[in-house]
Amino acid sequence: MREKVAVVGMGYVGLPLALTMTAAGKKVVGIDTDVSRVAELSEGRSSISDVTGLALQEAISDGLSFSTDYEPVASCSAVLICVPTPLGRGNEQPDLQPVLKAVRMVASRIRNGALVVIESTVAPGTTGGCILEEFTAAGKILDEDFLLAFSPERVNPGGGGLRLEQIPKLTSGVSAASAEKCNLFYSSFIDTTVPVKGTREAEFAKLLENSYRLVNIALVNELAIAAFRMGIDYREVVNAASSKPYGFEAFYPSAGAGGHCIPVDPVYLNSQIELETGKGSSVLALAIKNNHAMPEEILNIVRSLSGDLSGQQVLVAGISYKPGVGDVRNSPGLTLMEKLRADGANVSFFDPLVEEITVKGSTLKSVSVAAKVRRFDLVIVLHSLEDALADTLRLPGGKVLNVWNRFQAS
Repeated sequence: MREKVAVVGMGYVGLPLALTMTAAGKKVVGIDTDVSRVAELSEGRSSISDVTGLALQEAISDGLSFSTDYEPVASCSAVLICVPTPLGRGNEQPDLQPVLKAVRMVASRIRNGALVVIESTVAPGTTGGCILEEFTAAGKILDEDFLLAFSPERVNPGGGGLRLEQIPKLTSGVSAASAEKCNLFYSSFIDTTVPVKGTREAEFAKLLENSYRLVNIALVNELAIAAFRMGIDYREVVNAASSKPYGFEAFYPSAGAGGHCIPVDPVYLNSQIELETGKGSSVLALAIKNNHAMPEEILNIVRSLSGDLSGQQVLVAGISYKPGVGDVRNSPGLTLMEKLRADGANVSFFDPLVEEITVKGSTLKSVSVAAKVRRFDLVIVLHSLEDALADTLRLPGGKVLNVWNRFQAS
């Protein structure tokens, strides 16, 4: 008999996971409270770039199903929670309400002996703390009524490369029995599992991965801007440094880190460090601050290139948080567009994966570049864009500021 598994949250993490487990022979139900998303997925239509419609349709024919309620949880031997853990609006502090709401719904429905795994990114101590408390409040006893584990997602939306089952998977549990069951479960469809001593260590490890990236991104962006102002080709600098066979990993300039992980996870880690030790990480705090400042830094460069922006036609090329995805969450490009508009510029955007965006209440659609109309005074390239294409989008005498992988104006 096929093992039945529920995956809560059908986004960039949950949907690929559901397809991978279905391909491994499990009977999977994907749960999401977004009615339109569930309807779309049930019809075999995927809005996620990493999951094709064909792959989704094949998984459905193999038994993958979708639901807007939590009732299927009662018949599942394992439940994986993959809902977002964002920062609160206005206070930039961790917001656990989405994951805690999902946990409550699961806790009241799980069958006896079921394994519950948190894949959502949380601060150290969360799985064995407030998440475990939700099950206790529902009258569930750990190791008797259920098992509780943490195994952080490691997806790379739009990154291609390794398939999900090829990416080593951290496994851990709140109890020894939970840890053992968690590792056994993931070993059934993941090539390599990495058992971790405890959930606090695994939670910390996940946050370390993305904090490492943010610190390096912040450093590189700060140095790239300095090199631009010094008249130094920073891409040449990085390529030269990369020739060293040890002790250096290449990071290239960008408009800053966006999305649901890299700008968020270090805040979770630093907040928890400060809560438990009384003092946060000064390095993380500075990296977070520098990342937030990148749109303003780019705006300052634009001002130095173009002077008064009032009435100028400006195109931002690449508005999603990174190339290859249609996700604009925490996109530095959106913030930059708001700042350009505040300076009086007439701002348009181009992104092959984003049809429209909302900026300060105004809905903007991606411009068509098929006609190669020369009508922009300035093109700001935030994603990889062929130089020839950028040239077709500017007026004679206009400028191109290439931020992606280099800070270079032409």
